[in-house]
Amino acid sequence: MPGTAPVARVYLVRHGETQANRDGVIQGQMNTALNARGEAQARMVANALGPVGFTRAYSSDLRRASEVRVSADAKMDAERDERLRKRFWRHIRAWNWYRKQRYESG
Repeated sequence: MPGTAPVARVYLVRHGETQANRDGVIQGQMNTALNARGEAQARMVANALGPVGFTRAYSSDLRRASEVRVSADAKMDAERDERLRKRFWRHIRAWNWYRKQRYESG
């Protein structure tokens, strides 16, 4: 249609599970890998998003994020950028969230 602006679609995907997630650890910028369940989740995402036909993909440079692919055939790697990392929670990084909850509840 004349005068119609092109549409950009943005898909946001969170990384799959890590052992630190299972253990309740606040990872922040810790460079942890996906566990077996997280790898299976990453494959499901790749299969679900494969038909989208992405032209570009971006990821933080942390391992757990960059292990997620946007297509099952992995032809396109995401461009990695440290500016896409989670915020640096310096004062609570590596805390165990579950242990903290038990401590605060008495």
